[in-house]
Amino acid sequence: MPNKYRVLIVEDEPLIAMDIEAELVSWGYQIAGPAGNVSQALSLIKNGQVDIGLLDINLKGETSTEVANALRVLDAPIIFLSGDSGADLAEQLQEYVIISKPINFAELRAALTSVLY
Repeated sequence: MPNKYRVLIVEDEPLIAMDIEAELVSWGYQIAGPAGNVSQALSLIKNGQVDIGLLDINLKGETSTEVANALRVLDAPIIFLSGDSGADLAEQLQEYVIISKPINFAELRAALTSVLY
């Protein structure tokens, strides 16, 4: 059964983005994106309703900090997905959940539940 939450997926690896999208759709979430870079993500935020962001930290030479800041303005929850420790995050974003890659989907589902419900 679909739910009302629209999830922005920001991931620069297409196969990973597709896996995340397929899993979220199977859980009933609506998807915004996926976006492979900061400019695509900011465009999706500007042009549509986004309720939560799943953000890869490093996006082929960029970081998703600017996307996170745009989501913070909307008071949208953020979950970071990363193969890194999160050391590249701006200090003000360190408070958010960071899920390590490869993604454990049970962990992701639990994190979504904790921030949305």
